[in-house]
Amino acid sequence: MPRQTSESLLISAAINSHDPYFWKQWGVTSRNFHGYRDEAEWLEAFGKDYMRTPSWDEFHMKWPDFPMNREQEDGKYLAVEVIDQYNTRVSTRAMLRATNLIKGGDVNEGLKHLKEMDIHTVVDAPKNLLIDYSLLDDYHTPEDRIEVPWHSLQSRTSGIGKGELWYFAARPSQGKSALTSYMAANAALQGRRVIIYSMEMTQRAMMVRLQVMMASLLGIDASHYAIKTRRMDPRAYKQLVQEIEERVPGVIHVHTPKEGPCRPSVVAARAGDYDLNVIDYIGLMRPDGAGRAVDDWRTMAGISNEIKEIALARDTRMLVASQVNREGESSKRPPKLVNLSQSDALGQDGDVVATLSKYKGRKGASHLSLEKNREGEAQIQWFTDFDVDHGNYTEITRDEADDLADEYGDED
Repeated sequence: MPRQTSESLLISAAINSHDPYFWKQWGVTSRNFHGYRDEAEWLEAFGKDYMRTPSWDEFHMKWPDFPMNREQEDGKYLAVEVIDQYNTRVSTRAMLRATNLIKGGDVNEGLKHLKEMDIHTVVDAPKNLLIDYSLLDDYHTPEDRIEVPWHSLQSRTSGIGKGELWYFAARPSQGKSALTSYMAANAALQGRRVIIYSMEMTQRAMMVRLQVMMASLLGIDASHYAIKTRRMDPRAYKQLVQEIEERVPGVIHVHTPKEGPCRPSVVAARAGDYDLNVIDYIGLMRPDGAGRAVDDWRTMAGISNEIKEIALARDTRMLVASQVNREGESSKRPPKLVNLSQSDALGQDGDVVATLSKYKGRKGASHLSLEKNREGEAQIQWFTDFDVDHGNYTEITRDEADDLADEYGDED
C-alpha cells in the first residue's frame, strides 16, 4: 500500500469529518493536490452531487489502493502542508520559466510571469459575526485610532483606524506633502511608529521639515529657513534635536528615491512594522514589474487596490497623497472626488478621501473638503493656515481664511 502523505491524510480527515466542505474552510481546493489530485477531485464532485462525504466503503470501492486512515481528524496543519507544497511547485515552475524568458532578453515578460504566480495561502474558517461576543473582551478599551490634528476632520472620523486607507488629493504645489508630513509628525508625538515614502524630496530636506514641524507641535520656536541655511546657532539646533529625542515617544523613518523605487512589495514588506505608512505620492510609485503608476489608469488602480489590501492584511494604516486632474482646478472650492487623477479606483478604495486647494487660489490659507468618509459624515469643509517657516499647520475659521487671502493677495 502507498505510504501516507499530507495529501492522503487530509483526504482521510475530510471523509472522517462527514463535512463535504471540510478543506474549503482553509482555502484548499482539489487543484492544490498533486499526488492524490484524482482522489481529491472525485471527493469534491461527490460532495457537490450528494451534499455529503462518501462512506469509507464507497470511497474504497472507487480507490482500493488509497492509504486510508480512519482515525485522522485534525485538518488545518495538513491544509498548511498541502498549500506549502503546492506553492513550492508553482513558484519553482514560474521561476524557471521567468529565468528562461529573461535570459532570452524578454525581461518584462519574465517579471510579469513572476508577478502572476498563483500563490495560495491557508485561511481560517469564517465566523458567524451575528453571535460573536469578542467585542466584550475589550469593551471598555477605546478603539486604537490615530488622532488627526484638525478638529473638523477628527470629529467626523475619530482618527485613522487599523486597516484604513486615507487619500489626500490636490493639484501640484497646493500643500499635500506638507499636510501628510504634519500628520506623520503628529502621529509620532502620539507614540506611533511611522514610515514616509517620500519620492520628491531628499532625506536631508525631509529631516529639516519634520524637525521644524515637531518643534511646532512641542511648542518650540524653530525656523525652517534658519536651519536650512545654517543660520541657526549649532548649539540651539543640537538642543532642539535633543528635545525631540527626549519628548517624542514615536519614530519617523523615511524612504527616499535613494533607497530605491517605492513599489507595493516594498511597502508590504515593512507595513506590519509601522502604525502609519505615508506615501507621497501614489503617482510616483512603480508596480511590481515594469512601468509607472502614471503610465496607465489600470496600473494606478492595481497599485491602489494593493495598498488597501496591505492595510487590511497587515492590520496597519495607509495615508497616501494623490494628484488631482486639471478639471479639479478651481479657486472657489476644493476638488471633488471625481477629480482624482488617473483612476476612479482611488475614490473607491479609500476609506477617507479629502481634497485641498489654496483658498481663493492665493497664498496663505488652505481650503479642504472631506469628500468621502466610509463610516461617517462627509461633504464637510474646513480651513487651515500653514506657517511654512515655523512648521505650524492649524485649523482656522473661514473669516480668518478670508483675512489671510486678502493679506497675501494674488500669487501673480
